[in-house]
Amino acid sequence: MRISHFVQIATVMMLLLAGTASAAIIGVGEGGRIIDAPAVIDDDSVFCSAFSEQGECEMLGFDERQGVGLANNLSVDQGVLASGDIDSHMIFLNTMGRVSAKLTVDWYFDGKIIGVMSDRNGKLEALASAILGAEGTRYPDWFKLRGLENNDWYKVDGNKLTFHSYVKEPGDWIRVVTRAMIPDTSAIFLSFCLLALLGWRQCLADTNDL
Repeated sequence: MRISHFVQIATVMMLLLAGTASAAIIGVGEGGRIIDAPAVIDDDSVFCSAFSEQGECEMLGFDERQGVGLANNLSVDQGVLASGDIDSHMIFLNTMGRVSAKLTVDWYFDGKIIGVMSDRNGKLEALASAILGAEGTRYPDWFKLRGLENNDWYKVDGNKLTFHSYVKEPGDWIRVVTRAMIPDTSAIFLSFCLLALLGWRQCLADTNDL
């Protein structure tokens, strides 16, 4: 095999490794479900029972925009995020009409949670949707009680979010911001060098066999 073939393989590996830079929802506990980003994410569009075969109410979550470089300060419940690359995720519980539901669900991300937007009327979320919202998803402006009320809460522990929501009308939506996963460029470079070395040795072996 020629060395150029090994270089091509190494290049493909570098591209694959570089493509793992974004952080995502990687797991969810009982009562939750990870979904694809919907076309619309308002109070009358996506309901908690829509994805369950048994029609049971589930808390839903999806990944939004990934690898966003902050150009301006971003307000979250914890204060202000001023710099760095971030990923965004939406978690919500929403029932059809005035049906009530109460769930506590654990959500896991492959990046550290650095902020949550959960204010009572969803103003923080609405202000950030233009830069953090999923591409192709239409988001509403803030409205009364879109965020968390007195009976709702969340807890952050590293890359784990525990979210307790009690809803009737409207639902509860929160945005979770995680630190973007940056690929280890040194590991990528070493992989490239190793494959190039193997290709060089194979080339010498092929030459000696002639």
